Amino acid sequence: AWPRELKLQADKQGAQFTQRWRLYGKSHITLPGNDQHWPQQVTVNGETATVLNQNNRPVLQLEAGEYRIQGRFDWEARPPFLNLSYNTGLIDLTLDGEAIVFPEFDTQQRLWLRRRGEQDSATAGESERLEIRTYRKLTDDSPARLMTRVELDVAGRYREVLLGPVLTLDEATGWIPTALDSPLPARLEQDGRLRLQVRPGQWVITLEARYATALESLDLPAAQDNWPAGEVWVFEAQPHLRQVEITGIDAIDPQQTGLPGAWRQLPAYQMLADTQMTLVQQRRGDPTPAPAQLNLKREMWLDFDGKGYTVHDQINGQMTSGWRLEMQAPGILGRVGINNQNQFITTLDKSRGGVEVRQGQINLQADSRINEALRVLPATGWAHNFQSAGITLNLPPGWHLFTVSGVDNVPNTWLQRWNLLDLFLVLITAVVFARLWHWAWGVLALATLILMYHEVNAPVWIWPNLLAVIALLRVLPEAHWFTRLLRWYRNGSLLALLVLVLPFMVDQVRQSLYPQLARGAPNLMNSYNSYSDYGVTNAQDGFMAEEVLDNIMPMEADKNIMMEQERSVSSRLRKPGSSSPQQQPSYQAKKKRLVQIDPNAQVQTGPGLPKWRWERVNLSWN
Repeated sequence: AWPRELKLQADKQGAQFTQRWRLYGKSHITLPGNDQHWPQQVTVNGETATVLNQNNRPVLQLEAGEYRIQGRFDWEARPPFLNLSYNTGLIDLTLDGEAIVFPEFDTQQRLWLRRRGEQDSATAGESERLEIRTYRKLTDDSPARLMTRVELDVAGRYREVLLGPVLTLDEATGWIPTALDSPLPARLEQDGRLRLQVRPGQWVITLEARYATALESLDLPAAQDNWPAGEVWVFEAQPHLRQVEITGIDAIDPQQTGLPGAWRQLPAYQMLADTQMTLVQQRRGDPTPAPAQLNLKREMWLDFDGKGYTVHDQINGQMTSGWRLEMQAPGILGRVGINNQNQFITTLDKSRGGVEVRQGQINLQADSRINEALRVLPATGWAHNFQSAGITLNLPPGWHLFTVSGVDNVPNTWLQRWNLLDLFLVLITAVVFARLWHWAWGVLALATLILMYHEVNAPVWIWPNLLAVIALLRVLPEAHWFTRLLRWYRNGSLLALLVLVLPFMVDQVRQSLYPQLARGAPNLMNSYNSYSDYGVTNAQDGFMAEEVLDNIMPMEADKNIMMEQERSVSSRLRKPGSSSPQQQPSYQAKKKRLVQIDPNAQVQTGPGLPKWRWERVNLSWN
């Protein structure tokens, strides 16, 4: 929709407006005003029109064509401003019968209904000025892309100007525009010129285009009127596609120009009307591509019997070479999805399974198994280098991680939990046991304290308290009052020890028989339900039966259930007097998705992923 000049005549009682529009297709036209000042008596080409409310703004819905829109406003007191359409550029404002040479139109699309006093008279004598600076960025992509940045410095009256030609438009051998971004009403004409409705200020317009054929040479279109005869161009090479040499134009220092900051890192050239930029191709492709930038996030579940692992990998990053990802032994690849598409797993030798990668930017998810009770695990498990890697190891009930080596972080394992205070307390307690009774009791106390020290609710600090009292009672006189007091304290400590030890013993026996009853443990229901985004999975005996809607047909039992649901939905939603049921949108979408299943697709579904979370250990590498 292209607007013409908006004529607005306002006084203290109201205002009248007139504007012409040209529509190239069905569109919504925003009228002046808002919900507080609504236009009245609106006509389109002399006929009364219906004004719609869209986000508290008056709009008209019109088909393609030429239109003359008129309307008026009634108010008791003239408002300070009036909201206009964002694509209104030319304004002819009259206040109380006096023409306002330079209407005040701000960035919030508000037309201020006031005079500027002497400012209007001073500015009225200023000549109409339009300064243009043009910068372009050429990206040697496939196809080649050109971004044109036009900077305008405007003074004088509101007016419509025609600049250019900006581009040589040709769908066969020239540029094809793809995007135009302008704060002013702007339109690219068929001859490549740019039509603008300008007003005083500084403005930036960007135009993007792609080249129709293979790019070999470029020159500037013949400049007209006030379009600059010379421009500054920057070149963004794509060495992974091809390597070129630029000839025919002079290179300049980008830091000595008015280029945008992001463009000053690229090589710059001076383009003149009589010069031609030639791109001489040296080589296609990149013989020495940069290494792939891949990041691995792995989650592993140790089997309940400790004889294997279930693994879920997430790989993100950029592939630049190789174009195949393979898993190393002892991992057995079961399912791979790239960018939400399941992939068929292939093997180039007997030991490695992998998938072909065709996209540079990948988002890979893989499920695999390690069917060995390994204590030395690979950091990544893939036959590739990674920029970063992290593993979350899930241990089942009854298992604790003794220690970990070969990682950059220090996980909270059993061995890493010990500090100097813990060691001092355990050793002192064992030595006191040995000195008070026998060395065998000291060894038993040492072994017992080491095993139970980091268990939940373990009675640890009661032992030094009790042993200190027993040691004092052996050296103090029998009849002393302090001795009697210590005996009472010893008996109370023994009672406290009994209160602490009995529940702890019960918990230890219960957890030994049923480790999943450990305190604070999460629920293990549906422990083998997959959380994969590729389907609903269930596992039995370590293997999975997956209902992937895009790959396998539903089973007969599922069909019967679906038929029962369909009959139930149909009976509830059948309209009176109608023979066909009205189905719910969600159910209809589900049914349509099931119909589109390919019964011949065969893609590996892999092992079922556990869903339980018990003791988790995070391992990472920098």
